[in-house]
Amino acid sequence: MQLKLRNIEWWMRGKNLPPQLRRDIKYHLCLDLVRQITKEGEPVQLMIFIVRGHLQSRQVLRDGVQSCCMLGPGNFSGDELLSWCLRRPFVDRLPSSSSTLITLETTEAFGLEAEDVKYVTQHFRYTFVNEKVKRSARYYSPGWRTWAAVAIQLVWRRYKHGRH
Repeated sequence: MQLKLRNIEWWMRGKNLPPQLRRDIKYHLCLDLVRQITKEGEPVQLMIFIVRGHLQSRQVLRDGVQSCCMLGPGNFSGDELLSWCLRRPFVDRLPSSSSTLITLETTEAFGLEAEDVKYVTQHFRYTFVNEKVKRSARYYSPGWRTWAAVAIQLVWRRYKHGRH
């Protein structure tokens, strides 16, 4: 994927095209790259925002149990990149995906590459340090929601077993 993006960038540099046209060309040439779905444990290279269609996000939890959630229009995946960008000291190695994404139907999505997310977080660092923004990002993150649901279930099971 990185090789294809690099080749496209190299080709466009030689064409002296306006920035908007470059963006449009890159978008249309890279649609198949956005269609490639992230797998759990692989490096997160894109933060994906779903425009149309549905994806399923799967995580393998303790004891091999799988947790699934549906992502539809307005949802996103790849929020591991936000934590990665805001980490101090910064680490160059991309974070691992906490889930596997599976397309359930024709899906249209917008993808921000890791470097783009890094650029945004560096220029708006003070916004992302705000606790309200952090809580909002976690609330809407499928990864954090899954983690919270599992934590609540474990506490509930301990509570139930302690009573009986």
